[in-house]
Order: sequence, then C-alpha cells, then structure tokens
Amino acid sequence: MTSFRDRLEYMMKERGYKQADLVRKSGISKAVISVLLSDPLKDLRVSSLLSIAKALGCDPLWLYTGKESGTYVTDTNLGKVPVWEMSELGKHPSDALSTLDSGRHIFSELDGQLIGVVANDDNLAGSGIKTGDICVIDLADRAPSHEDILLVQLGDNKQHRLLKALDGLSGISLVTDDQRLGTVPIKDAIVYGRMVELRRDVKE
Repeated sequence: MTSFRDRLEYMMKERGYKQADLVRKSGISKAVISVLLSDPLKDLRVSSLLSIAKALGCDPLWLYTGKESGTYVTDTNLGKVPVWEMSELGKHPSDALSTLDSGRHIFSELDGQLIGVVANDDNLAGSGIKTGDICVIDLADRAPSHEDILLVQLGDNKQHRLLKALDGLSGISLVTDDQRLGTVPIKDAIVYGRMVELRRDVKE
C-alpha cells in the first residue's frame, strides 16, 4: 500500500464501507471522496484527512503517509530519508514525498525536506552521477545556482529528470553532460528541489 488512495481503499474494505457510508460518516462531500479515490495526486486538506480517519477509526498520519505517528517522529529524529525510483515520483503529491514510506531509505544528518532519488541514466556522469547512485534532494530548496543538480519535472510530458543548471546570458538553462541532448529553459520545467548530497551505488 504505497499511496494514500491504497490505504483509504484498504480501510474502507476493512470496515465494510462503501463510498456513500464514508460520505455519511465523515461529513465530506461525495465529490471530494470520489476524487480522492480516483486521483492519487489530489491535494488533501488536513480537516478532511482528520474527518476521514475518524470515520474509519485509524491513525490519520498512517492513512496519509503509511507510517504510524510514533514511527514518523522516530524516523524524523533519526534523519531517515525515503528513497524513490524516478518512475515512482509522479504517483504521489510532490510535497508529500519526504513524509511517505517508499519501502527503501537512507539516513542523512542534513536538515531539510529530504528525499533520495535513484539516478536512472548516465547523462550526468561527467558531474559524477551514474546509474544507481542516490541523489539526496532538498524539496525545500528550489532556487537554482550555476552547476547545481536539480530534480525537475519537464513541461508537457511530466517526465521527471535530474538535470544540471547552467547560468548563461539568457538566464538559467537545464542540461545534461551529453551536449547532444540539448538544453531546456528553466521556465519550461517545474523544479522539485536541489541535490544536497550524493550517495554512491554500493553495488558497483
């Protein structure tokens, strides 16, 4: 159960609730419940989360993140950082990625809204990043500087990539170390965060 929707459906099944039951018991509108069950990226208000968790009789933090409240606090104090494959990033709200349980983790002493992202190509090999390396990204740091490595979502295709920022005459562009792949103006991308630490693939 990797997403909020998965856990919501699981708890509804456990309680024997249909959608109409959850609407009645939580006081949340049918339209909102319907969207939450169909769109895993839908933003969720805290008040709605608390009402749904109360109706289902479960821990609201577990319902949203997959972690029990006590575990969440412990993990935060220990510097536990969830590690995501690039293909998983589009399945969850971006602002929740650092709080969710990805099933894999590393530990970091750095502060910030941290996630680990596994590099899925060698396009930044010249910058020292190879396939399988874990790039620690601070989702709270979205202001790029020259030669920063950024986690971005590219425009229309919503593809997630690790790219390098280059500051030129026309402003910041995003590139790889393979010049054949061209450049992307930063205005055509959504910046998720900046790399603050690199962990080598230990399987090398």
